[in-house]
Amino acid sequence: MAVPSTHPPTQPRITTIASGVVHAKFAFFTGVAITAGTLAMQHVIPAGPGISLILGGWMGYLIDPDLDELQRTYTEGRVFRYLGRRVGKVWQAVWAPYAALIDHRSFWSHIPGVGTVIRALWLGIVLALPFLAFVAFFGPPVLDVLPNLDTTAVDPTWLFWLLAGWSVQDGVHWALDGFPLNNGSRRQSRGYGREKRPSEPL
Repeated sequence: MAVPSTHPPTQPRITTIASGVVHAKFAFFTGVAITAGTLAMQHVIPAGPGISLILGGWMGYLIDPDLDELQRTYTEGRVFRYLGRRVGKVWQAVWAPYAALIDHRSFWSHIPGVGTVIRALWLGIVLALPFLAFVAFFGPPVLDVLPNLDTTAVDPTWLFWLLAGWSVQDGVHWALDGFPLNNGSRRQSRGYGREKRPSEPL
């Protein structure tokens, strides 16, 4: 005869995941904080790095870790709301392959710095495609102009500051989710007809 256990049943650990509304509000105020802090230290931070840091903070507001979701995200819904359905569809299509390749809340999307760089690279690839198509269509005349462009005014370290501001946003996002990492399970297929949009997005 089995003896009943005197120990209470183990309760499963519940991780609180912030909603899209909460993420949007914190991302907005994080962007404001990065902007205000950078402007307050403009006597220390040069113009180039400062602008890059601010730009990175606001890029993190728009291009957040939850773009690895297969269903329409809160930030994608915000693009639909403010820029219209056509722009929203294009924006969603840009990130659909990224969401299909990377698990939601995985190391590759939600770790600050790592996910930040991957999304920046993906965005760079997408932006490069029209340029490559332009070069392929017009051919040598475009290639002849490229060597004459002055690139000395662009400091490569500005990219570091842009990614730094962006990574701060990603860090806040991950912290709000309780620092989770997905175990590799996949999600439902991307549902273009479903939107997670509250009534008043920031």
